Amino acid sequence: MEDIVYFLIPKFKEQKVDIDFKKLTSWLSGQELELIMESEGRYKIAYKDRPHAARLELNLPTGTGTDQGKIVLRVNHGDAYSLRNIKEFAQTSGYKIYSLELNSFIPEGVFFRDLTTISIDPGILEIFASYDFEPLFIEDLLKPNGIFFARKKGQNEIYIINPYLLEYYTNWGGVTAKSSEFSYEVAPNLEKFTQYANRGLLPISFYDKFKKDIKIFNLSGIDIENPGRKVFIKPIIMQIDNEKFQFFTKQDERGAMIIMDKIREGENLDKSINRVLKEWELADGYLRAVVAREVEFDKDKVGLLTPRIMVFVYVEKLLKMPEGNQRDWDPIRP
Repeated sequence: MEDIVYFLIPKFKEQKVDIDFKKLTSWLSGQELELIMESEGRYKIAYKDRPHAARLELNLPTGTGTDQGKIVLRVNHGDAYSLRNIKEFAQTSGYKIYSLELNSFIPEGVFFRDLTTISIDPGILEIFASYDFEPLFIEDLLKPNGIFFARKKGQNEIYIINPYLLEYYTNWGGVTAKSSEFSYEVAPNLEKFTQYANRGLLPISFYDKFKKDIKIFNLSGIDIENPGRKVFIKPIIMQIDNEKFQFFTKQDERGAMIIMDKIREGENLDKSINRVLKEWELADGYLRAVVAREVEFDKDKVGLLTPRIMVFVYVEKLLKMPEGNQRDWDPIRP
């Protein structure tokens, strides 16, 4: 069986792949593994307590142009450890990981495990096949058994799989009856799934968003559907593929303060976001939004203390560079 191939691609043009490759090999040398140089720019990774071996290769461009080169990782089928280990380096060194097997970039988090590197129980594969699904990833940060993400065969949409139904089928002899609660869609394709995963824009549990609006993740607890009172909003706008996590907001003409808005009468937060984007001429709708956990208070025009929520809004493409401020931002995590 052929190895599974991944490319480590630099996110930023100022990165030097050859220098980072040396950093990677130095980083690996400090671990409990055997790093064997097979030729210039090519190494074998072997383990004393694991049957697999992986290989790293420096691939630099031969001509001029925008290609900065890449680091090639080859792992055996069933070798989830090597990819997870390299992900730790990639996360802190400004690299994203592309899977040749999936023909897509994959989630950066070490707890999102690519199932092409994992041996899956045949019984579980039969359960997926009964629903015409192929499992792609399992996320095992907080869940003992992990949550699967899958897509229907021949289709692009990515679904979250109900771990409780999966457990039931496993314990009771397979799919004897089907349920509409087996899955629901979380992304239109693998590219968007990866972007959402990297920015914390996926459900943290199956029932977190089951039969609910998946566009807005409200960490504040403030009622955003029917507040029944005045709620200020502080919109922060970001293009979903901005690797530097730069956000944009709008300030007044003197640049002294951020212009606020509010959930107007007859609106919910979704309608307010769409209105703001249209009024500011920033984007045609949005993909996802996160309401920050912290709530601020301010006085309105008549002196009434009013809650204010900060809303991070992710759009497909910014139609123009907004007026005002631009800052680096560490993404909000649940």
